[in-house]
Amino acid sequence: MFIYIILLLILIVLSIIVNKTKKIFKIENTFLIIAISLGITMLLSIPLGNVPDESAHFSRAYEVSEFNLTSIVDSKNKVIGRKLPKEIEITMNVDNSYKEINDGIKKNSGEREFIAFSNTALYSFVNYIPQATGIIIGKLIGASIVVQGYLGRLVNFIVWLLLIYLSIKIIPFGKEIIAFISLLPITLQEAVSLSADPIIYSVSIFFISYVLNLIYSKNSVEKKDYVVISLLCLMISLCKIVYLPLCLFIMLIPKDKFKNTKIKWIFITSLAAIIVLINLYWLNIASGYLSVLTNNPDIQKNYLLHNPLMIFVLIAKTIMYESDSILSGMFGKYLESFSIIVPFVFVFINMMIFGIICYEKYNNKDTVKKEFKYLTSFILLSIFILIHLSLYIQWTEPYYPYILGIQGRYYLPTLLLVPLLLLKTGNKYKVNKSEEKSNRLLFNYMIIQNAIAILLIIHTHM
Repeated sequence: MFIYIILLLILIVLSIIVNKTKKIFKIENTFLIIAISLGITMLLSIPLGNVPDESAHFSRAYEVSEFNLTSIVDSKNKVIGRKLPKEIEITMNVDNSYKEINDGIKKNSGEREFIAFSNTALYSFVNYIPQATGIIIGKLIGASIVVQGYLGRLVNFIVWLLLIYLSIKIIPFGKEIIAFISLLPITLQEAVSLSADPIIYSVSIFFISYVLNLIYSKNSVEKKDYVVISLLCLMISLCKIVYLPLCLFIMLIPKDKFKNTKIKWIFITSLAAIIVLINLYWLNIASGYLSVLTNNPDIQKNYLLHNPLMIFVLIAKTIMYESDSILSGMFGKYLESFSIIVPFVFVFINMMIFGIICYEKYNNKDTVKKEFKYLTSFILLSIFILIHLSLYIQWTEPYYPYILGIQGRYYLPTLLLVPLLLLKTGNKYKVNKSEEKSNRLLFNYMIIQNAIAILLIIHTHM
């Protein structure tokens, strides 16, 4: 009962903040307050290990916290992992209760055993820098393994929160779309977990916002912009290579923002060369892992090489069979490891709000160059194909009629690109009174939706 009272007090405070703000409405500040309150509540409400693959992410993050950037291959058992504290096994139950986690907090034997995390071993260490930092802090203060896991969650959430806050602050238009996507329960759930998804999502959103700010708000590209863009592109490619086409977005920065056209193309080509070399190195490591785990990749690759158009047939079949699950999953139908189902009314309203915001905030009178829409469309299509292709090669059985493992949350980093296809203005986005009112309604709705999601989570694990 106590936890329900605390949640109710949080909701009352958030509602007062949203509805009684008398100064000029700053959406990024309101987002920050709401995201911190709901995020911390969700972080503590979801037992450690209950987010999809969180145990495997915990294992990989713990490995990185010990400065081991790659994993150990057990060829005999065809698994990849490392000797880690045995208490990490507590998180392997995808339906942990509060009691089980509470009991686990007291355990810290110091014993180690080989723990397999073959799926997350494929991710580069870049994905786990925030989580590993939290775990290291836990080690320094002498915390138990489970508490270290929660500290890893917390630092991961802080990094996510900071990048999304800055994204909303600097993007010249469509601030609401970032706030809306980021406050979806499915997005918040990932943000407060040990998953690699928070860094992938937040870096992608920040990159898009940063480039749009350069295109529409800044007079020229400065030295710090070259550094920031380079680091973001490297992180996107190393976090998950399927999102690499996002880096093409820098081509949209007008040449007059650079000192001259030559400098623009020297920067783009040199950055592209560095990214390709680094990713080829990591792909070589990851390919070695895949060859140990299964022979399927070779079969799949050869099949596609001889039937290159077949990938489009497989994608079409996947959409036909899984479109409902993918779309509803993207807008928050399933929470935790698909064990909690959110009422469909919220999923439907979320889809409606996304469509309304896209049309109202992006579909204006003036026009942009056609190249902008062409490149944005190409980026979206490329990422869409790469997501399906990677899952086909890595996880789908040979000759299966469609692609397995597709989840709606994989598309969250690209949702911000969708409304750009409706973009018809190059003017700087400004908030007026009517928009202020609609923003208040949006935030109130997101508070209510997350409150119900948290109540469902708490009720499940009481």
